[in-house]
Amino acid sequence: MSAIRKRTIICIAVGLAVALTVVGIIALSNSNAAPSPAELLSLGEKYLSELDYEQALVQFLKVIEIEPMNERAYLGVQYLAVTAEVAKEYDLPVKKGAYIYSGGSSSAVIAEGPADKAGIKDQDILISINGVEVGTRGSILSLVGEYMPGETVKMGILRNGHQTTLEVTLGAYPTN
Repeated sequence: MSAIRKRTIICIAVGLAVALTVVGIIALSNSNAAPSPAELLSLGEKYLSELDYEQALVQFLKVIEIEPMNERAYLGVQYLAVTAEVAKEYDLPVKKGAYIYSGGSSSAVIAEGPADKAGIKDQDILISINGVEVGTRGSILSLVGEYMPGETVKMGILRNGHQTTLEVTLGAYPTN
């Protein structure tokens, strides 16, 4: 199951929990007297204690085997988003993508990072991730963010005028 699908399921589960609470609040508000904020809070606490949403969500996440959501996928490159201006300035053969470029004396590919291990090199142009064109639906950062650390993606690369595909196992974004 992809990270996108897992996140969608989580959103649905949380939305359902919130919807059930709102239905209870609406039912209370249909009584003759309008509920006070204290009554709404009390009702919310009652529903939460009776239904124990947090525990239900924890069990749900265990069932579909989701890792903690605080980890972000990490590629390990510095890049320039390819625009018409960037393509012209660096004489690139494409008008969208991500140009692996540091602008300094160090490498744009982080040593021993996921991109380095997969064979991505300075001055490669990343043109797609799992078939989604970079620059059409998002940047490298947003497209990689749709996956979880440890997932493998296929990266379309343009290197020296030749297109190839590399498989990259995404890492966890460094926390320090």
